[in-house]
Amino acid sequence: MVRSFTSSPTPQAGLLFGLPLELRLRIYRLLLVSYLPIPIEYDRLPSSGSKPTPMKSPIPAGSAALLVVCQDIHMEAEAILYASNQFAFRFTSDELPLFLTSISLHAYELVADIVLCWPSSMKPAKEAVDLLTSCRGLKRLCIQRLYKPIPKYMIGLLEGLRLDSIGFYSQQLTENTNRLRKIVTDCECPRTRGQERRVKETRDDKVSVLDT
Repeated sequence: MVRSFTSSPTPQAGLLFGLPLELRLRIYRLLLVSYLPIPIEYDRLPSSGSKPTPMKSPIPAGSAALLVVCQDIHMEAEAILYASNQFAFRFTSDELPLFLTSISLHAYELVADIVLCWPSSMKPAKEAVDLLTSCRGLKRLCIQRLYKPIPKYMIGLLEGLRLDSIGFYSQQLTENTNRLRKIVTDCECPRTRGQERRVKETRDDKVSVLDT
């Protein structure tokens, strides 16, 4: 997302920064946190080579102006927006990579809660999960539309994640889902060298691979 900030603090910014940090954070939460999942959907334009654009902003209506008051307020509010909301990707398989590569690096590392419609083939699934491995703040992942049996490649992709919880919608518990849940939520479980390398890669490294 392209952002522009005022060249000098506005009266509104000065008033807001006159408040204690704890009170400012409460204000940000009231304006930016949704109690329902925030759907992320992109518009596919028919013309060849067109870049998909968001159907609607992930920022609740009427609150977007808060993020362009000044750089300091943006950093504080952005942390609340991306760390405290659940973002849902329910349609095409490339929406998660589009979203994670369009937000700022600060926001990318703060995203904490995602609902993902599992892609039907391995390539888009690998792209999506690979980008998730470097989301330092990711704590919860729920997977939708996962058909039985679980694809074998899915275990290898997801077992490098370390989360507080992982859920499967419309999916009966099986030996594989139980195994995944145990590995992914066990912070003491060591990653393989390949998994550790992917975790340490930057978003730019991953984007360069996606673009090739």
